[in-house]
Amino acid sequence: MNARLALIPFFAALVVACSVMQVEVHRDLDTHRLGGGEASVKKDSAWQHQAVLDRGIEFMLKSQNEDGSFGSHAPQRPNDITLGSYGSLKAFHNASTALCAMALMDIDPSPRAETAARKALEWLIDCPEARRATMAIFYNTWGQLYHIQCFARALQDPRFADLAPMMRKRAAREVVILQGLQSAEGGWGYYDFRERTLHPSGRISTSFTSASVVIALLEARGAGIDVPDSMIELGLDCVERQRVGNGDYLYSHGHIGRPVHLPNRIEGSLTRSQACNYALRVGGRESGHEFLEEGLANLFQHHDYIEIARQRQFPHETWFANAPYYYYYGHFYAADPLDYLPEPQRAAKTLGDLIALTQDEDGSFWDYPLYGYTKAYGTGYGVLIMNACRKHLLGASTLSAETTPWFRSSVEAKETKQEQRRIKALSSPEWRHQEALERAIAYLVEAQHDNGQFGSAMSRRSRDIYLGGSNSLHAFGEATHALAWMGLQCVPASEAVNKALERGLEYMLNAPKTGRVNDHTFYNVWSHSYVTQALSVAYHDPRFAKSREAIMKRAKQEFQSLLVLQAADGGFGYFDMDHRLGPPSGVGSTPFNTATALDVFDAAESMGLEVPKKARDAALHTLQDMRLPSGAYFYSRNHYFYPHGRANQVEGSLGRSQACNLPLYNAGRLTANQLKDSLDDLIQHHDYIEIARQRQLPHETWFANAPYYYYYGHYYASRCIEALDESERAAYAATLADLVAATQDSDGCFWDFPLYDYGKAYGTGYALMILTRTKATIEAAPKSSVASVR
Repeated sequence: MNARLALIPFFAALVVACSVMQVEVHRDLDTHRLGGGEASVKKDSAWQHQAVLDRGIEFMLKSQNEDGSFGSHAPQRPNDITLGSYGSLKAFHNASTALCAMALMDIDPSPRAETAARKALEWLIDCPEARRATMAIFYNTWGQLYHIQCFARALQDPRFADLAPMMRKRAAREVVILQGLQSAEGGWGYYDFRERTLHPSGRISTSFTSASVVIALLEARGAGIDVPDSMIELGLDCVERQRVGNGDYLYSHGHIGRPVHLPNRIEGSLTRSQACNYALRVGGRESGHEFLEEGLANLFQHHDYIEIARQRQFPHETWFANAPYYYYYGHFYAADPLDYLPEPQRAAKTLGDLIALTQDEDGSFWDYPLYGYTKAYGTGYGVLIMNACRKHLLGASTLSAETTPWFRSSVEAKETKQEQRRIKALSSPEWRHQEALERAIAYLVEAQHDNGQFGSAMSRRSRDIYLGGSNSLHAFGEATHALAWMGLQCVPASEAVNKALERGLEYMLNAPKTGRVNDHTFYNVWSHSYVTQALSVAYHDPRFAKSREAIMKRAKQEFQSLLVLQAADGGFGYFDMDHRLGPPSGVGSTPFNTATALDVFDAAESMGLEVPKKARDAALHTLQDMRLPSGAYFYSRNHYFYPHGRANQVEGSLGRSQACNLPLYNAGRLTANQLKDSLDDLIQHHDYIEIARQRQLPHETWFANAPYYYYYGHYYASRCIEALDESERAAYAATLADLVAATQDSDGCFWDFPLYDYGKAYGTGYALMILTRTKATIEAAPKSSVASVR
């Protein structure tokens, strides 16, 4: 088992304890405690889970060890988490016991609970220190922080005043050990696999561990334990540094260059975000309650992603790299800061309902099999969560089922804000890029070679895109030429343009056919697609009526060559690295290649070429099969089992989705509203595709967006706009034109990727088609369009 994954689970157990603590250390313990027990629960009370809480307490009382501790080192399965050394078991033991002690102190006072809590505290006072297991593994971070938190709470409880001097002395020692584990960049973690320095390097300092430590130290300071200011402030700096713009948090400092990696997304940070938000609030780096509410709203809205991870056997094996031991940890930190919300009852009701459903038959709570500490830390967490919810619900009347749940209203408010941003993002429906259009036309006319071709195989850099063979250059050249030619064909006729088109058509009709590069690379799928499409355009253009016979002959050859590349699954792609068959296997089929081919099917059919029904149906089936519920598309068939991979998110599919939507709409399988939703995504998340433009390497940026998706995606977006309601088209067209026109180079060209010497030719061809289409859409729109989008 991977050591890194194996070690993570421990943190869950320990994390558990920290949530338990009430971080607002200045509040009086007596006012925090709940009174009344079962007898005080009214039938019409919003609190309906007293029996669940009582069973959890009873499990803890019965399972406490004779020496006062909780849990044991005995493994419950043959292949448990990696330890580094047996010292890690000591960390688990101390943390689990501290967590249970906090839970027993937090519930309604009773002789049995007080006796059990005292025994646990006495054990914690005298137990051996949890120390670093190895230079690479130090789960004792969790042992120290929960030890400190537990004593901080006990020091404020008059029932244990006689233990105060001993607890204060031991807590001070634990602070010193914890300070020694503070990383070079100010945070805390529990691994340092690479550097293994005395003070951890901080490469794997995690946002949530740092947040948990900060919360523990703040509580300790409130209980009169001396804590250096630098420990808290540097820890808060670490948490803030790992905060992502959408409100979630990076998994660790080492992820700082991968903000959209699976665990760093909202769905992967659901429970860890609760601890981080809480730390920033009690540490004074944030004020108010809105960001806490948004974190809770995310947790409730996407709860399935953390629920499906609960009680899994291995860390991070499920969607968005959620781990089982985040479950109760995160819900504790969701429950603890409810005091900061103006109306905490609805969130408390939701939390209580969710946790009550997870109780086992024996009364325990558990989320991950961690040696013999599984049910100890889990039940400690469960009792603390349920008791926090009880505090807020006990005096509240039953919440009306007809009333919108608190978290749902929060989600709807967020969606309303998104809709407002979308409307503001749309440009006024006016055409304002005539100069850009004319400069692009002049560039292409001037850039055409003497033989009529656009672009060349000359490389502009020392290391260009992988070819597989020189035939790839020929494929790039023919596809580029076809795109540039179509760009000029759609602009207003002039003597210079007509001459360029005639020379370009002659070149296209007489150029050698492109072929497959080798058994695993076939970029010629692009040349066959776009040459066929360009010839279809020429076939319908009366300026080239005399060449129709030659156009038809060459178009038939190109189209047949395209059909040969249809894969076994019905799709189209340009790689088949694993199987290398005659007809491609389909493992490398991409939805955007398939969509482009389907568009070509329509073009071929329009000029009288026969399109096999079987080929069309198979391609449509494959394309629709690769569409995700979010409206995004898999990058390729071999991404089928990674629906949450970066490239398969909406933000990673922005350009490709536009191409994929068009043939599905034309086939009656998508609605105009679905096209509009995808266009909204493109506009709202445009930064993700814009930041990829003109990068030197494919897929190096966020969500694996590649530079060459830019004009490709905007071209198909301009065609999707034409399917929208007439009153909406102009605003979308103007917005698209504004975005594309802003990317024009000083020489008049457009380019998004340095593909040998083809980048400017194909980019300018795409841009001309985008600008002419959007211009026509704007000028054809009714005057009422302005009012309709405002």
